[in-house]
Amino acid sequence: MRAYALANWWNKKGGLSHVYHPLENTFVGYKFGCTLYNLIQKKIPRFHSLYFRFLEIANLHRNPQKIIGAQKYIETCRAFNPDLIVSMHAHLNHGYFELVKVNLSNPIPFAVYCGELADGVGFSKHWVNPQNNLFIGPYKEGVEAAQKRGMPRERT
Repeated sequence: MRAYALANWWNKKGGLSHVYHPLENTFVGYKFGCTLYNLIQKKIPRFHSLYFRFLEIANLHRNPQKIIGAQKYIETCRAFNPDLIVSMHAHLNHGYFELVKVNLSNPIPFAVYCGELADGVGFSKHWVNPQNNLFIGPYKEGVEAAQKRGMPRERT
């Protein structure tokens, strides 16, 4: 939802944007994981903590060499040739960031928009990558949580 809202705002300003969901569109297993996570949040929230802890430990998308469907993501980025990538999902800020950095000929700034309100359950360690160009959040508590986890203050 946030991605489409940002894209809509940018398009109204005269910009060109493209929303792409790498987890849902590159590998059926990642799509299943996202669907399961959303189902748990909506229908069986008491399992959220268990699944969330699994994702925190598993580090499924930290290593770019282990990302299944990476080539499709790279091809999508090359085809659109963006001036900026804005990540709105915690699991895109490490391995996917590296894929762009290593595989695209020109450096593309990589910003993270984290919708978490504060430092609590749901604020994944995967949100913060000190190598990203920018970390943005709607509330100072979320930005402070990123700084506490190593995001440089001058890039928040």
